[in-house]
Amino acid sequence: MKFKNLPVFLPKTEFPVLPKNSERSRLDSHLTAIADFSGFYQWQKTRKTNEHLKEFTILDGPPYANGNVHVGHAINKLLKDFVLKSRVQLGYNVDFKAGWDCHGLPIELKVLKQETNNKEQDALLLRANCRQIAENSIQSQMTSFLRWGCSADFSNPYITMSPNYVSKQLEIFAQLYDRGLIYRKMGPVYCTAVFFGFRLINFDIDKLQWQNKSAIAPTSKKSTQLFLMVWTTTPW
Repeated sequence: MKFKNLPVFLPKTEFPVLPKNSERSRLDSHLTAIADFSGFYQWQKTRKTNEHLKEFTILDGPPYANGNVHVGHAINKLLKDFVLKSRVQLGYNVDFKAGWDCHGLPIELKVLKQETNNKEQDALLLRANCRQIAENSIQSQMTSFLRWGCSADFSNPYITMSPNYVSKQLEIFAQLYDRGLIYRKMGPVYCTAVFFGFRLINFDIDKLQWQNKSAIAPTSKKSTQLFLMVWTTTPW
């Protein structure tokens, strides 16, 4: 049987398959307004049946506050949003606190690229410029997350550069030290100075008497023990 000349009945819609670029911004704003994605999180937290619901917590690995969002942010946030909304649908009370990582080299590198004399920049001015970039990035990224329809506690996010967060980190670090979990020992150190010309980010590192570029397995005279050599670019 030949099907060459038979018609194909495809569904037709009154709306276009893709919105026009000139209409995209308006449609996004309209969808966000009528869906009230930003109010969904607060609604599920204040339901009258919450006292009978099981708790489900999402721990967010925070994005760097060093620029605008990209496709990596979209994958991360949208997948977590699927989990949040599906758990609410399954009858859970979901706790998801948004946050941003404001420490580390990404922000510092961005500031230093804007300066003509990186090595002579005042430390206090550098920190102030880093803070300004972080604050602007947080607002920009939060706006994008809300426009994507992501639900979370954006009203009270945790920000790693806030004094309260830093003081709590120091308190926990002191507890780890008291328990003997903080110590000094020999190990490989990532040196940014080799690649970027900046000072070493690890402080108080003594020069080691024994150094070797290769990972060497220990030797033993006991025949009951077995050591295997594994070659890797990351021995730590």
